[in-house]
Amino acid sequence: MKKRTRKIIKCLLVVIFMLFIFYMSSREGDKSTGDSSAVINFIKIYLGIDLDMISNGNASFIVRKTAHATEYMVLFILIYMVTKEYENIKRKVLLSLIITICYSISDEVHQYFVPGRDMRIFDVMVDSTGALIGVILLKIKNRLKKIHL
Repeated sequence: MKKRTRKIIKCLLVVIFMLFIFYMSSREGDKSTGDSSAVINFIKIYLGIDLDMISNGNASFIVRKTAHATEYMVLFILIYMVTKEYENIKRKVLLSLIITICYSISDEVHQYFVPGRDMRIFDVMVDSTGALIGVILLKIKNRLKKIHL
């Protein structure tokens, strides 16, 4: 595949994923709560794990924050894949991290205007943690690559 085509595809993946996050954040609070409940029920039915019992009724909170962290870990990795295509960018990881965190902040501002949703600095911290997990996974991958595993 040509380098230009590869860059375009990677950029499109970032935009599509950002649009997915925007869409999920655009859903009103009760719909978002319904999504969390569906995940909790799925885990209970198919894995036999009662998250509400294990977490003293905090299952919805745990599912939501895990979703936040996972979304932004994936976003960081996708953005990094784009920056990696440009040899003249020296601090690819840092730039990818900054872009991811800035998107998280903009997403929280967006949620301020969605009925039943709130703008929370805590969610930016959870999103940033997800991005940092992406950095750690990237470093582990690169280290394994160096020792030929």
